[in-house]
Amino acid sequence: MKPFLVLGIGNLLRCDDGAGIHAVNLLLDSGLLPDWVEAIDTGTCALDLPALVAGRERIIAIDTVKAPGPAGSVYRFPALYLTNATDSLFAVHEASLAGALAAVRALGERPQAEIVGIVPADVESMAAELTPAVKAALAEVVALVHSIIREYATTSSNTASAEGTTAR
Repeated sequence: MKPFLVLGIGNLLRCDDGAGIHAVNLLLDSGLLPDWVEAIDTGTCALDLPALVAGRERIIAIDTVKAPGPAGSVYRFPALYLTNATDSLFAVHEASLAGALAAVRALGERPQAEIVGIVPADVESMAAELTPAVKAALAEVVALVHSIIREYATTSSNTASAEGTTAR
């Protein structure tokens, strides 16, 4: 089990709702992910999320978010801002991720989880293409996720060195 998990969440057939999946595919295609990072296209399958997040130290979920700002705006926030309510300020594939994290917490696990969210222009149309604003934001999202991975590597190396163990 790899300690760092990147989830691409969404529906490829609902226009911008597929942005998280497109971002994960770009990350996978980059060939730049360290071997201790797993990136998965989860689509809209909420039933698998508890098993996917269990045993992880760090989780990044990429998805569209209902948030202030124009289409293509990128947000980064702790997953604790997710609620099981769909009227929250930030709405990711809502209860599914919040529920998965609650399930692993009930088992005593405390993964550090955050969301990289993209404000969509259109999640209603049946279309496989992203809108121009969201498509343009994918480069920023991928760069942000790479930055978060580097932060984790630096923090993990410092922690491992302080504990006298070998860093990754």
